[in-house]
Amino acid sequence: MTKRIIKGSYGYIKAQGKREWIKALLLFCISLGMLILGMVITKNRYPDISWSKSRNNLLTVAAVLGVLPAARFLISAIMFEKAKKYSCPKEICEKVKAVCKASAGFDFFLTAYKDEFPLYCCVCTENEVLGLLAGDEKKAKQGEEHIHSILKTEGKGNVSIKLFTDEKAFIQRVERTPEANEKSDELLITICQISI
Repeated sequence: MTKRIIKGSYGYIKAQGKREWIKALLLFCISLGMLILGMVITKNRYPDISWSKSRNNLLTVAAVLGVLPAARFLISAIMFEKAKKYSCPKEICEKVKAVCKASAGFDFFLTAYKDEFPLYCCVCTENEVLGLLAGDEKKAKQGEEHIHSILKTEGKGNVSIKLFTDEKAFIQRVERTPEANEKSDELLITICQISI
């Protein structure tokens, strides 16, 4: 049995995407099975009715209601499929782990109303959030504003946010981060909570 990868760990987006696809497929199969079972039971009980009329039973209602959670998992699986192309490359993960002393997390995909902010990596110190964004400078500024507004509502408005688009500059900045502490861990947990 494989170990579950938690949010903020390297490989989370790919692993969770697979889990969401499996859940959606399983729930759709259960609903389809309930529909077929209900039709077969009804047809056996009343052999003179047509197959189209054999759908009129309580298992059909349960099957239709079972499609709702299946659709929820399907939507989640599609979101993870879209985010998969922004999964953190292994080289970046290894470079950050080699130099980082602060709290670090990988594979974040933050969403706003009209935009998304894929972060390969996020490093948190006591009063600073550093991230490596898969995008351009304009998107980085929007991402900084988005994260700042969320942290402000969480009562952490005095935290500075800097999103990098250049890997080399990000690694150089991460090398200068202080040791992790309880506050830096809390910031990283908040980033995990706002990511898919």
